[in-house]
Amino acid sequence: ADDDTFHVASGGSVGGFIDGGASADDGTAPVDTIDYSTFGSAVTVDLGLATATAVPAFLGIDAFAGSGTGDGNPANELKGPGETGDSIAWSIDGANAGEVQGVRFSRFAKATGRDGVSDAFYFTTIGSFSGRFDGGAGIDVPKEAPEVGFDHVEGADGFAVSTGGGNYVAF
Repeated sequence: ADDDTFHVASGGSVGGFIDGGASADDGTAPVDTIDYSTFGSAVTVDLGLATATAVPAFLGIDAFAGSGTGDGNPANELKGPGETGDSIAWSIDGANAGEVQGVRFSRFAKATGRDGVSDAFYFTTIGSFSGRFDGGAGIDVPKEAPEVGFDHVEGADGFAVSTGGGNYVAF
């Protein structure tokens, strides 16, 4: 029922899977994190397949911290959740940080939605990606912002929108 942080250090790996455990019965949700801050090279986390660099499977994980310090390694990538036909909202509320489907993330410069899923990227005034974010194949059109204070990016497949600073959104 307590918060757990699983540190994956440089050269480290897991032979089986990481299980964050069940939520507490008292109504407070623990935050179970996989932290790659000392991993030493770029990492990829795939929420749809529940796999990650050096971690063949995970369950019950609520947050991921990419490798590196500050905003993280520019090659860190987070792949989104969802099944074909789902609508997935990404809330970007910091530099290379945010939340998707209740999972917090930080230090991920790249975000990629699943193919066949409608991804929407919502940004607060301080939310940003230093790399690329991509809705994947499928129609990526948001319906409404999840909270007040968010802006959204929308488009149709095959189009890209410049976000300034050389970054772009691919649809």
